Amino acid sequence: MKISDEVDQKRLLDEEMKLHTAVDIGLTVSTMMRLFRRKSKSKDTLHAEIYSELPRFFNAKTPDEFKKIHSKFCSQVMGKIWLAKEKKNASYGQIAKTLDVVLKVVIYYSHFPNCTEAQKLSKWLNVAMDTKMMAYLGHLYHKDSQSWPNKVKDVREKKTYDQVQQTVSKYAKDNHLDEILPSQLEDILWAKVNKKSWFPARLSDSSVTSNPEVIKGERPNEKP
Repeated sequence: MKISDEVDQKRLLDEEMKLHTAVDIGLTVSTMMRLFRRKSKSKDTLHAEIYSELPRFFNAKTPDEFKKIHSKFCSQVMGKIWLAKEKKNASYGQIAKTLDVVLKVVIYYSHFPNCTEAQKLSKWLNVAMDTKMMAYLGHLYHKDSQSWPNKVKDVREKKTYDQVQQTVSKYAKDNHLDEILPSQLEDILWAKVNKKSWFPARLSDSSVTSNPEVIKGERPNEKP
């Protein structure tokens, strides 16, 4: 074997290790692993499934192709993952959120498969929605969210997940002139809904709906 071949092979192995680690970090920071049954080796299963699917995401040529890969993955994998405290499979929303966080870490933060492609793919990522974000956007866009469930774990169909993501896009256009990446918007939303000034009490339907200032998008209990 030539020295150049050995160098190329080592570089390939290094990249594979970095990608493997990025997926592991994404699963960890998603905070979803604690909800899945450990005995079913959920993390190992999700890691393997996502890792093997990444080349398809990397090779997507259009946003629609990227979304189809995403939806197919969620539909197939949700039947393989069981919840720790409930005798049922993980929901579409739970798998989608986990996948969205991993894709954010891999593509947006780690720049896989390369910087040029990552810039393109970052525009196609979804916002990893949690229950607080759904509540916040749901009250800002009440008409759009009437059919939404209250929690991410109850998002069991692709149709509902797509409706939530469409509302995210609407929020981006209304508040940021659509000039913001999904991952950037996610960070902004997460920081906003986790401030005590927005949700002073433990989040519940009553605590949100009883606070009209939150619904209007103004900080409650804060002087102008």
